[in-house]
Amino acid sequence: MSTSWGRSTDTGRDVAVRRFTLLGVIAATALTVALLVTQFSTGSGDPEAVPAAGPDTAGAPLSVPAAAKVLFIGDDWTAGEGAALQRASFVHLVSKDLGWEYRVDAVPGSGWAHSAPTTPGSQYLDRVFRLQTDDDFVPDVVVISAQMRSPATTPVIRKLMRNTVTTLRGRVPDAVIAVVLPYGNPRGMGMCEPLENDHITCVDTFGEEWLTGADAPAYFGEGGLLNNDGHAYFAERLAADLERDLVVG
Repeated sequence: MSTSWGRSTDTGRDVAVRRFTLLGVIAATALTVALLVTQFSTGSGDPEAVPAAGPDTAGAPLSVPAAAKVLFIGDDWTAGEGAALQRASFVHLVSKDLGWEYRVDAVPGSGWAHSAPTTPGSQYLDRVFRLQTDDDFVPDVVVISAQMRSPATTPVIRKLMRNTVTTLRGRVPDAVIAVVLPYGNPRGMGMCEPLENDHITCVDTFGEEWLTGADAPAYFGEGGLLNNDGHAYFAERLAADLERDLVVG
C-alpha cells in the first residue's frame, strides 16, 4: 500500500573538363575568392558574432524554487521503516532541513524491477504511470530511491530505470528528478549516468561511500533497514547532495 505524508552526375562533361586551360582555372579561382570576400564583407564586422539565440525559457539546469514541493518515490527506506517515528524518517528530515513541503509514495518491498509481494502493480514504473498531480501539489522535485536488494538482473534494472525516469519526465516535465542510487551497488552510477541532463541528476551513494565505512553497521537495524541514526545520517548526506547539485532559489 502506498504511503502518503503531508536540459545526375553529368558524364558528358568529362571531356570539357579536361579541356580547361590554366587561364580558366585561374579565372575560376579568382571568382571564388571574390565571392568569399563579398560574403565576409556583408557580415557584422565582429569576428566573434553569432546569431542571436531565442529566449531561454527552460531556466537554469537543475533549477528549483526555494520553497520547493518534493515527491519521494521509493521502497521500505522511503516509507520510513526502521525509524521509531515518521518524523525520524530520512524523508521527513531532508524536507525539514531544506524547508520543502513533501509527499511520499512508498511501498515496502517494491523496486525498479519488482512489485511488493503483497502489492501487485507497485513496481516503480507502474506507479509512475498512475501518477497524478493536483493543483495543490505539483512537485518541483521528485526523489526516487531504491535501496533494498532486487531479485532482477542488472540489464533488467537498467532498462526499467530508464523507462521509469523517461515516463516520469513526461508526467512532471518541469520537475527536477533526483535518482538516489543503491548504497550497496557499484553498478548504480553506470546505469543512471546516461540519463543525466538539465532535469535529471544521479545521487551516487555507493561512489560517495555513504554507508560503506567501518561505522556503517551502527546505522542499521534488522532486515537491512536503517535505524533512527541511519535515517538521520542518510538525510544529512542526501540534503547536502541536493544543495550541492541543484540550483535553488
